Amino acid sequence: ADRAQTNLTHKYNDAERLGSVIVVNFKLEKVLKLGTGGRMYLSVDMFNAFNTQIVTRRYNRNLGTFRQAGEIGSETPFSYSAPSATAGVNNELLNPLVFRLGVRFEI
Repeated sequence: ADRAQTNLTHKYNDAERLGSVIVVNFKLEKVLKLGTGGRMYLSVDMFNAFNTQIVTRRYNRNLGTFRQAGEIGSETPFSYSAPSATAGVNNELLNPLVFRLGVRFEI
């Protein structure tokens, strides 16, 4: 009889938690009049003003799969599959400080 089991690295609902994410963005805009009806808007945007690089998503962790294939006294009583190469690896990051400069014209 074959039996397979995946070994978990944590208890149910007791996984490692990621840090809190607080995002603060700022925008500064200045309007300059051009002639009789035109306008030029100069803008500076600052994204994620107070945070450093934060991990927002990580691949699941596991220890691999242990499989018992046959009786204990047989030639190959069990096999082991190593965990995925991406187990526990960071998957998504919130970038640190980002600036954007912009110009917009209105006629």
